Amino acid sequence: MDRSRAEGGIGIAWLERADYQRLLVLFEDRDELPSTYYEWLGLAEATAGKLAIAGFRVVPIKLDPDEFPDWCKRRGLKINAQARSRYASERFRETDRARLSPGRV
Repeated sequence: MDRSRAEGGIGIAWLERADYQRLLVLFEDRDELPSTYYEWLGLAEATAGKLAIAGFRVVPIKLDPDEFPDWCKRRGLKINAQARSRYASERFRETDRARLSPGRV
């Protein structure tokens, strides 16, 4: 495995079952997503699996239906796939930085 991939990682937006329908209503691209949580979960797990096989450390980043819309609004983003990816990427970098720098806040 490529050492840089093993040390690196990728955050992917992760939806909780209890929040799925509530989040769907918020997403501008809801028509492009599965109508049920379990269909979405199957696709998300398959994507995470492919990334892991490619050598990435995959970190699920929970999308909170209360926090995510405000996060998008503060950045002038539409609530869609691009924003979900950006959110997951930013949150991953924050948590990874904290993981790699113990004792620093």
